[in-house]
Amino acid sequence: HEDKENLSSVGKASPFTDIQIFDDRGKLVTPGEEGEICVKGEHVTNGYLNIPKEEAFFGDYFRTGDWGHLTDEDYVYLASRKKDLINVGGKKVSPDEVEMQIMKVTGVADCACIATPDPEGYLGDVVKAFIVKEEGSLIDFETIRRQIEPQLEYYKLPVVWEWISEIPKTQNGKTRRNLLS
Repeated sequence: HEDKENLSSVGKASPFTDIQIFDDRGKLVTPGEEGEICVKGEHVTNGYLNIPKEEAFFGDYFRTGDWGHLTDEDYVYLASRKKDLINVGGKKVSPDEVEMQIMKVTGVADCACIATPDPEGYLGDVVKAFIVKEEGSLIDFETIRRQIEPQLEYYKLPVVWEWISEIPKTQNGKTRRNLLS
């Protein structure tokens, strides 16, 4: 299958649709670089009621609110929702990426990550991880950290940890990060 190397992507643009990735200032980024996924085409909305066009568009490209990257072959990879990104010292961290690594640790039943102020006051925000233990698990935060550390860049590692009995979710099973603090 010609697309087998890109099965974890969300695919390519549909016909008559152009997808580009823009940074926070509205400048196009290069393939492989992350930014906001923006789309253009005849079928794309021309705006939102009571929201200025410049807030919803970069030029002719509608801002989806999704964060990801394009490959040289125009495959789109989704990283996170832009509003969920954690800005650690100017670097964007997808909570989904951190959560995926934490969920691989034996003894973790569920988790969610959010932004929290850096306790040291240097980076602005850092990653805070809420962890639900599997019943009977004796896992501790240091064990989790040691297991995920080889998989993530240093700035993506949680700095603040909290045990929690349940991660708040919508009826559809999506994490309700706005209820965590």
